[in-house]
Amino acid sequence: MEGYLFIRVTDVSGSEPDQISAEWLGCNSEGELHFGPSRGQLTALEKTLAEQEGVNKVKVVVVVPADHVLMINVPVNTGQLKHLKQALPFMLEEYLINDIDDMHIVTNRQVANEMLPVAAVNHEYIAPLYEAIHAIGLVPMLCISESQLVSTKDDTIQAIIDGDRSLLAIPPNCFFGLDMHALPSTLMTVLENPSEYRQIDVEDDPSAAIAAEFKQIKVTVAKPLTTEVKKLLKQLETQLASHQISLEYSALKGTIFHYLCRSFLQRTDYSAFINLFQEPYGVSSDSTGLSIWKPLVGLVAGWLVLAVGLNVGQGVYFDLQTNKLKQQSISLYQGVYPNDDAEEELQERMVSRLKAAGGGKQESPFMDMLVNVSSVTQQLGGQQIKPKSLDFNQSAGSLTIEVHAKSYEILDNYVQKLKGSGLSANLETANQEKASVLARISIKV
Repeated sequence: MEGYLFIRVTDVSGSEPDQISAEWLGCNSEGELHFGPSRGQLTALEKTLAEQEGVNKVKVVVVVPADHVLMINVPVNTGQLKHLKQALPFMLEEYLINDIDDMHIVTNRQVANEMLPVAAVNHEYIAPLYEAIHAIGLVPMLCISESQLVSTKDDTIQAIIDGDRSLLAIPPNCFFGLDMHALPSTLMTVLENPSEYRQIDVEDDPSAAIAAEFKQIKVTVAKPLTTEVKKLLKQLETQLASHQISLEYSALKGTIFHYLCRSFLQRTDYSAFINLFQEPYGVSSDSTGLSIWKPLVGLVAGWLVLAVGLNVGQGVYFDLQTNKLKQQSISLYQGVYPNDDAEEELQERMVSRLKAAGGGKQESPFMDMLVNVSSVTQQLGGQQIKPKSLDFNQSAGSLTIEVHAKSYEILDNYVQKLKGSGLSANLETANQEKASVLARISIKV
């Protein structure tokens, strides 16, 4: 067999082949299938390859979910380029809430307009994946984020919906993955701030703001279209009408995975891809992160994205958060607890406050309730309860949230835990959908 073998990773729970779940396919350079797409553990892929001839001639490409990889462009100067191995961790540190030494940081070294594309992925994710891939005798030519496979034109935003996830490409080079239900609010945020995502300075040249505007949004989905996807497309069409932007969508007969593989094969220059299977760069010895309270802050940030449209362009990838989001979270906290101003004690105090889950009257009822809700949600786990929307009524002092619960039993447990945290929680509606229960909950302190 000659051609390409694409492996799209879906889960990494260890460094053994049977601890890696993925989907895979074999094809020629035109994208015509030799076998697959198939799903399973890498041990099943190993058996499939044993039945194929000429496997040693195949070019292997490993594709990692966009949720696990932070893709970002950082400003770079000539001096930094000369000592990139030493400089890169410091250049990226301000964008991460993790300790830098937790991260595997790589680049393609292709500078455009003094901006350098960089990718960061947690060592705990990429290291066992690397071991497992090599354990079944494969030597990949590339390991890339799936977001790098979404291409688009200069004035067009491209969205790909794959199950309950979506990939977004915002020209010229902003790529990330997010929950499908967050797509409408994310797009509205982008359309309201196009110059920010295009990295265009409109202060000195106001006319540049017009050039920064997008003209079209393309959405690609796989057949058959579910009722949920149809509703989302209708919602997008309604929202985009006010921005005078056209919506174009296409429904694929095949899988999104095969579509992404063909997108790869249409490229002529593979050097533009950032290979995650590179030797790790050096790390900053004095790096300080917020890993102790990172999971909870990440969840609070998730609610805030739904509530106030924070900069989701650099939003939640895996458990990475931008420095801007980190500072906003600290600012919100200090707005509630202005006396906690000692920098060296702030992290410890914040952890204590979050664990306390808000006992007593606070200056900001919104933040107080938000921290409580996020804390309870984290306790149950992100796969049990997923936030959909959030609305805060300032005059009534009430918070209304919509969530997807895995089952009615989990939903009931969630409401009881909200009450147990000191909140007044009332389940207003609960409707069984295809794979979850959509619930609306009213909350007061």
